[in-house]
Amino acid sequence: SVSSIHRLDVPAPAGVGRRTLRVYVPPIAQGGRCPVLYLWDGQNVFEDAGSFAGGWRGHELMDRRARGRRRAAIVVGIFHGGEERIPELAPFDTPRFGPGRGQATIEWLAGTVKPAIDSALPTSPDRLDTIVGGSSMGGLASLYAVCRMPHVFGRALVMSPSLSYAHGAILDVVRRSPFWASGRLYLDVLHSRRGTLGQPLDGAGDPRVTRQIRELHPADGVVKALFGGEWILLQAGGDDR
Repeated sequence: SVSSIHRLDVPAPAGVGRRTLRVYVPPIAQGGRCPVLYLWDGQNVFEDAGSFAGGWRGHELMDRRARGRRRAAIVVGIFHGGEERIPELAPFDTPRFGPGRGQATIEWLAGTVKPAIDSALPTSPDRLDTIVGGSSMGGLASLYAVCRMPHVFGRALVMSPSLSYAHGAILDVVRRSPFWASGRLYLDVLHSRRGTLGQPLDGAGDPRVTRQIRELHPADGVVKALFGGEWILLQAGGDDR
């Protein structure tokens, strides 16, 4: 079989209107089951057209994996809500952006988007094959999702996350989460990154936040992080996926 990209519309997180998903399906062997990678800001996931600053070309990466006979994932690009993007992805309230609707959004991902994908495609039921990812606010939402719903999402791809949002409130969520006992996390942070709002949006802008994330769980789970050019791999038990 050959890979393909499809469009799927599902009820929006607030229950009003529809939300677009773009779904990459890799070549699938007869009877095969695929991991699924859910990525926020779906406008950026594939081609340059319609993206914020160039597409991530997720389809090309998975095509290369498939050609190399490596396991390729179904990739679900979840379009953001335009002007509602920040409060929709934010797990916490702030005076500037108002109430955060991140909890409702990850419940929508688990309760609406995931069942729609599972019913339409041959997905793997393994929680470690159910991955959520994104960058900036999408990275924050992904980290929050695996910490709050580790029974659903077993892995996360957290790229340049907005760790300083709401004064680093995510840190307490990370500390208390059972995710670290068996989950898998990729996290990268660049110390020089600043947001378009003219202030540090990411933990990258606050070394105290990145240091705390780095030191939270040195003995549990897997954290592969890039801090100021230094690669760190913290791993305890489990298979290498």
